[in-house]
Amino acid sequence: MRKSGVLFYVAVLVISLGSAYYTWTGGKVEKKPGNKVTVLDCAARELTSLIIQTKNRTVAYTPKKDLVSGDSYWWVNITSKLPASGARPEKDAAKEKTPEEPAAKEGSQGEQGDSTSKDPSTKEEKTRVEVFKGNKGLAEQMEKLCPLEALRSFGALDEGKLKEFGIAGSEERVVIGLKDGPREFAFGTTTYGHRDKYLQDVKTKEVYLVAGQLIQDLTYPKSRFMERALHQFEKDAIVRLQLSTGEAHKELLHRKQEDQKKDLWTDSKAPDKENELYANWVNKLWHLSPIDFLPVPETEAKGCPFPPEAVYVCSLLFFSEAKEIGFMKIYKGKDEKGEPEYYACTENTGAVVKLSKSQAENFIKDLEDVMGKG
Repeated sequence: MRKSGVLFYVAVLVISLGSAYYTWTGGKVEKKPGNKVTVLDCAARELTSLIIQTKNRTVAYTPKKDLVSGDSYWWVNITSKLPASGARPEKDAAKEKTPEEPAAKEGSQGEQGDSTSKDPSTKEEKTRVEVFKGNKGLAEQMEKLCPLEALRSFGALDEGKLKEFGIAGSEERVVIGLKDGPREFAFGTTTYGHRDKYLQDVKTKEVYLVAGQLIQDLTYPKSRFMERALHQFEKDAIVRLQLSTGEAHKELLHRKQEDQKKDLWTDSKAPDKENELYANWVNKLWHLSPIDFLPVPETEAKGCPFPPEAVYVCSLLFFSEAKEIGFMKIYKGKDEKGEPEYYACTENTGAVVKLSKSQAENFIKDLEDVMGKG
């Protein structure tokens, strides 16, 4: 075959593919990678709330300010539907399990359940409520919403395309709260491969393709974005630690021995007498971490509302050279099986958290020795 004949068939093929592509997209030109489309032109400081609603869960994000530091953070409230038949709700595929604690059963107190059903015989759907403070990673993720960018714009589509993209009749929504009012979007299906999502601006009716990972992470935020630190300051920042059990009080002093890179802890009544017991105990204290947050009663605007049946264990105040930098209160309660359960509240959590049972028991085990030795 002559070279001119080959070129002719190549030209015909290119024109045919171009015509088919134009017909499928309705004449819309796809944006090249890197040239993203702005869906919502806003600044991160304008973001006031976020609600993501799927078939079986609603995730609400509310901004709050730390009462001690004044820093801003996001508070997360997840309401999941739990069918009375026992079927499991949507789960976070990346859900983390702490090495010390097995995952709690659905609807148990370990999942912070708030399940209600008027009549079990009606198989009425129950709900589970989970709340937690978001970490710095969540703050960074939320900033990606303003400005909100899409991989591609399709413009306004006909009913056939809306059905094909899963938008027609969709009950899945994301509502982005801004200072000048909310913007609502309807979600469609996901694409293959990168699993990006179609969404439609309810106001303008324009359809976009957005990165699926952003939506996935914000729909199932607990494993990645729950605050898991009791304090934001480092242990080396502590110069003085006041400990109280209600019956006894003790003050520990801390200094760093730079040449040996060793922590020295002493009783304030004997500041020159190093006690290794104190150093080991503070290390156990520093390894305590939240594994869950307890729901905050609507009547409690602030403070630490521990469960009514929980018993006070101890409280701690932390000081730097110049000022108080933090606190911790620890209580002991029981789960639905009567097993011990431990709670804490600190300047960083802003609410009561559940502690790892093994870590808490290991910490409390040495508490009596610490209080009794000088």
